[in-house]
Amino acid sequence: MNSQHYCLLLCLLFFAQASADIHYHDFVVQATPVKRLCSIHTTITVNGQFPGPTIEVHNGDTLVVNVVNRAIYNVTIHWGVVERQPDRRCERGDTHGCGAKQLRRLHHQRPARRPLQVLEPGHGDHPVSPDETNLYRIINAAMNNELFFSIAGHPMTVVATDASYTKPFTTPVLMLGPGQTTDILVTMNQPAGRYYIAALAYASAQAMLPLLPAFNDTFAATAFAAGIRSPTQVKLPDPVDEDLFFTVGIGLLDCQPGKTCGGLNGTRFAESMNNESFVLPSKLSILQAYRSGVPEVFTADFPRAPPVQFDYTGANVPRELWQPVQGTKGLKLKNFDPATDKAKFNMVDPPLRNTIAVPVNGWAVIRFKADNPGVWLMHCHLDVHLTWGLAVVLIVEDGVGELETLEPPPADLPPC
Repeated sequence: MNSQHYCLLLCLLFFAQASADIHYHDFVVQATPVKRLCSIHTTITVNGQFPGPTIEVHNGDTLVVNVVNRAIYNVTIHWGVVERQPDRRCERGDTHGCGAKQLRRLHHQRPARRPLQVLEPGHGDHPVSPDETNLYRIINAAMNNELFFSIAGHPMTVVATDASYTKPFTTPVLMLGPGQTTDILVTMNQPAGRYYIAALAYASAQAMLPLLPAFNDTFAATAFAAGIRSPTQVKLPDPVDEDLFFTVGIGLLDCQPGKTCGGLNGTRFAESMNNESFVLPSKLSILQAYRSGVPEVFTADFPRAPPVQFDYTGANVPRELWQPVQGTKGLKLKNFDPATDKAKFNMVDPPLRNTIAVPVNGWAVIRFKADNPGVWLMHCHLDVHLTWGLAVVLIVEDGVGELETLEPPPADLPPC
């Protein structure tokens, strides 16, 4: 019997390895007229779809995606919620990876139920059956706003964030920063009727609306974030080799001659980390400059702590690190005190996230392992804040061995 079981196991393993597939897809990015809310709008689509197409793969499969940009603007296509192994291929598009693709949804190998795209704006009603439990993935694609989200009369059970499982917890409202995703289970156990799904309540609506917090309710946002925890104990990277302390600030600068700026009294807004504002290079990518030793493209003197202590900002700031963060250990609403606050870090079950909202008058602590050589952008996920300079580039140097070494760019690499 044991021999039969052993043989069966070998056969199953061989079948699993032999059944890995190679998937080929073409993505065409272009401007497409679409009808939403009774009006025709032009939006950027992938293969004529908004949101873009769904790709289903299994563990071990190989995915090849050819992206063609027919829009009039430069675009960044990237993995949104998929943890990547060290990527050794060529130029990486400066910070996001030459092999990066924008996937609206990747199904887990054991999905509880195939997700449906049902909450697109302007698509009308979403019928459900009594007493059924549905799985929804809520994505905040409003890139300049954080959103509260609620369903009238129906509590939501959070089961995952940013494609990483969490300990289930029930909440009447979700808080999503730009680019964040949250998977929820909702049981349709209310009397038959119409129930609004809303991120913004309309006062003139006649149906039952959900109760949403005030738009500036920091405590409601922080309470939701504090409830997100990993389903099991997390092994955090240890020991910590580098300790960095970042502060976020916003200020005003003089407008450049001949230009019109939107700041107070004709000035322009500028944001900073540790009093340094990020400026995109204009002649050469940071990765190319780093690999080739080209001077005057970037500087490596970013301060490890703020040079001056003061009240830096008065607004929530969602931050994203392109490699998924190993553990979000703290999220608080007061000044950080290293003497007392380090003992309060969640070292047991911190959530795995690629974007975290830093609360107003508060702080957040993350820990990650620098195991993917290259150039990575850590930036505010409010798009307009990125243009104001709220970003920093982390350069991960080559390590030991093939998987920790970045290959040189190809001979036919096009110039910037």
